[in-house]
Amino acid sequence: MSTLNYSSYARANPSISEEELRTQAGQIFREESAAARRRGVDVAWYAPSDVNINRKRGQKAIRPNTVYLGEHGVASPSWADPAFDLNEKERVNRQISRIQADGGVITESQMTEFDLAPYIGDFWKNAAQNFYADMEGLSPQKVAAGGIIQSDENAAVNVINVLQEMIGQDRREYALLANAARTIATPNLTLSVDTFQGLNAYSNVGEGVEVDQQKGAITRQNFILQKDVGSIGITDEARMTADRPLWEIHMDAVTRAMANIKNVRIQAALESAAVTGSASSALWTAYTGEHSTVNPVAQIMVIGDTVYGNQGRANTIVSGTAAFSAFLGNTFIQGTQGGTVSREVGPNVITNIPGLPGFTWIVDPLMTPGRITVYDKNSLLLLEGPKRTAQVRKDGAGIDVYFTKDWNNVAILDASHFRNLTAVA
Repeated sequence: MSTLNYSSYARANPSISEEELRTQAGQIFREESAAARRRGVDVAWYAPSDVNINRKRGQKAIRPNTVYLGEHGVASPSWADPAFDLNEKERVNRQISRIQADGGVITESQMTEFDLAPYIGDFWKNAAQNFYADMEGLSPQKVAAGGIIQSDENAAVNVINVLQEMIGQDRREYALLANAARTIATPNLTLSVDTFQGLNAYSNVGEGVEVDQQKGAITRQNFILQKDVGSIGITDEARMTADRPLWEIHMDAVTRAMANIKNVRIQAALESAAVTGSASSALWTAYTGEHSTVNPVAQIMVIGDTVYGNQGRANTIVSGTAAFSAFLGNTFIQGTQGGTVSREVGPNVITNIPGLPGFTWIVDPLMTPGRITVYDKNSLLLLEGPKRTAQVRKDGAGIDVYFTKDWNNVAILDASHFRNLTAVA
């Protein structure tokens, strides 16, 4: 404010000190400065509540405890334009204090209403609202100014927000590929595996008795590696115009596609080799009274004995999610579980299996739902053969081409080392 006229009121009422008037009026004047400038007025007068000026000038009554704008002549208030009611300001402050004391929350719209309540008349309420907007840079007058470019004024300007992550990419884990088979490096395209079928010795041979000579049998299996191929290509123009690294994205995709082929190949071999086990046909989800009907561990051990009788050692279980969930939910297992089994949605490899120390359980949604396969991991081979990669530049056409070739196969050494069991219907 350029002028602060309060001395005449201080002389008229000695009970109000000049310092008190200065403090109270100065705060109000700062709040009204922007509104006063909009009205073209640079002087404000404060009418105290305890100063005897509550008289009429013309037809207007002077409001006590109110800020007025404008002068009549020199150093004389006009009392024509009341702008701010201090009584209303105090009422609003008391209402806010009550709400906060009661633990209430004041919304943004309520606070705006409280801020504008002391201003008198539509003109000063609008002026105050614009002043608050100016402080935040949101004034409608500023936005609409001719020098401010707005979104609907330039159709050629187009800003696009692109999510950093690209959806639809394969991020699955291949639990079978990494854990279900024994990996054998195979430098040639054919792998030969010899199997020895043993012989028996004689027991309780009598004195002077000559036994017949025996011999074992050696058989050979030949496994031919299969060739998997992945290939991608990209033009120079695609590299120049794309807003994403298309080449790298496709390289990652083709690598994962090649891994998925192996994962599915292992799954197919497991399910084709396994035969139905001899354990009880009762399901793990069946109940007798309040308890599960069968003990899954007992069923798996029966299969283990069968595999052992065929010169193998059962040490691995594969299944879908439903069978493993039925195993954990079985009441025989809940009583023996010594800790929390760590698992996630999708493929899992579990080693701390309750009641089955030494076993590894692989959970993969690829497997037939409701069925488990128990087997000797040493009898399932992943034959990793030669690998070739090449990147070719076709400069005349402006194209880069990438090839990857992988020779591999899955071998079942002894099908009698695999057994299936239906756990869930």
